Amino acid sequence: MENKTFSKLEIIYKIFAIIGIIILLWYTIETYKIRKNSELQVSLTVRPYLGFIADPSPYTITNKSNNVALNIFQFSKINNQFYLAEETSVGSALAPQTTIHFDKTQNKPISSSEIIRRMPNIKPLVDYISKKEVNAFVVIYEDLFGNKLFTSIYGSGDNFDKASETMYIKDLH
Repeated sequence: MENKTFSKLEIIYKIFAIIGIIILLWYTIETYKIRKNSELQVSLTVRPYLGFIADPSPYTITNKSNNVALNIFQFSKINNQFYLAEETSVGSALAPQTTIHFDKTQNKPISSSEIIRRMPNIKPLVDYISKKEVNAFVVIYEDLFGNKLFTSIYGSGDNFDKASETMYIKDLH
């Protein structure tokens, strides 16, 4: 009789042990989700965001965030031809809530392969823009952690009045 009681206690112990492991696993997963969400929130608060008006000339780019945008680089694709902004018209840093202007008539035709040769780490972005059937105006910049972002706006003709997007280039892989 005593042996039966012991086996019932043993079964109850094993059930509670399994329940404890399940609760610990659930808690670990939920904590991981909270940490990832916190990392995303921090990333979004330190991420610069460049807004721009691509028509009329000159183009106007404004840093609409509270953080510095670094190593700004601009190119556009009009009728499947890429154009590169004059290097003197874009800056190495753009402080929060400030604006830069540059003349789109000074943009120089360039091949997509030449853009990739100059900046190999933006190849996924150039490939991404090349596949789009619309014209694109693209500004590439870095956040304080060295992550490359791009903001692009799409349109037809020389007007860029369609959808826009801002993403990390690494998310295009």
